Amino acid sequence: MSGSWDLPRSTTRRIIAGETLPIDPQQAIAFLKACYVIEPADLAPWLAAAVRALDGSAFVKDISKWVTAHKKVLAQVKASGEHRQPLRLPVPIVARQNTVVTWHMKGRAA
Repeated sequence: MSGSWDLPRSTTRRIIAGETLPIDPQQAIAFLKACYVIEPADLAPWLAAAVRALDGSAFVKDISKWVTAHKKVLAQVKASGEHRQPLRLPVPIVARQNTVVTWHMKGRAA
């Protein structure tokens, strides 16, 4: 990776593995750019989703940095005059989960 969005490999790996979340909008943008989500029109929905997800959460005490970053990206989109549709975010597939019960037989020979 190169450019202003460099992330340490260890941080990138932890985010991909689901061990951590980006700690601020700059790190989130850096991660998205490393994943080739580069254009402001493509970044905007991701930051909007982060603002919605983090609003009122215990994970972020001050959401203003996230809101400011989202507004900045929206201003870049507006200034560019870009009229194409942004990349669509993946939609989660909700599947019915079956409950699996595991029985442990104590004191019995296997």
